Amino acid sequence: MKVLIIEDEEELAKSIAEYLSAENYLCELATGFTEAMNKIHLYQYDCILLDITLPDGNGLQVLEALKRKIKRTA
Repeated sequence: MKVLIIEDEEELAKSIAEYLSAENYLCELATGFTEAMNKIHLYQYDCILLDITLPDGNGLQVLEALKRKIKRTA
């Protein structure tokens, strides 16, 4: 399972990724809104762990973009 972790606190993100990797999940990290959106547009993820407060945007904006993307592909 491929997981995108969107979290601006790098130590927390690394800790989550280490735990999930030990359980055989493939993890990628994004530390901000722009980086997260770039990865979401380039890759497919089975799960996204999303922080609401990001330095260059809002996690809720990421969620809205995901909803629009799902509607376009459905």
